[in-house]
Amino acid sequence: MNRNIYFLIIFTFLLSACGTKPSENIQNEISQFDLKGFFDKEASRLQAKNPTVTKTVSINGEAETKNLTIEEWKKELEIFSSADINKADWKGEFKKSVEGNKEIYTTNNPKILVKKLVIINGEKTKEIEVVISKQNLVYASSDTLKYIPDSLYEIKKVQKIKLLDPRKYLIRVEF
Repeated sequence: MNRNIYFLIIFTFLLSACGTKPSENIQNEISQFDLKGFFDKEASRLQAKNPTVTKTVSINGEAETKNLTIEEWKKELEIFSSADINKADWKGEFKKSVEGNKEIYTTNNPKILVKKLVIINGEKTKEIEVVISKQNLVYASSDTLKYIPDSLYEIKKVQKIKLLDPRKYLIRVEF
């Protein structure tokens, strides 16, 4: 019995010694552009700034436009931050390429909904575009998200349900 206890203590000690330092874990978790972190900062900045925006919502070409202030920017930008490609399950699934001032992350994995992330940089991030695609036997959906700091954001969505006409949605918010 004593022998088993000693073995368990030694095994536990060895197992705990194999871990990495916490700072290394944080560095390894964010291997591509930190989309969630970017939009968390943007939401905080816009919440403090509290700009009046022009919001247009269109369904199949029928549009309605309103001037308003956004009450909760974090919730408003959630669709962007939820498209973060740094999820643990997606590690190594995205290929990065650079074209001039663009960082482009792409995947062909059918299980991953985010297919493409494009970051246009200058002195700071100038524009972000995300392409999301879902597809099964009866349903197909394609979303294109675009964000230009202090200018606009846009969400375009096309839905196709088998045996029904496609539906097109557009949300455009101008600062």
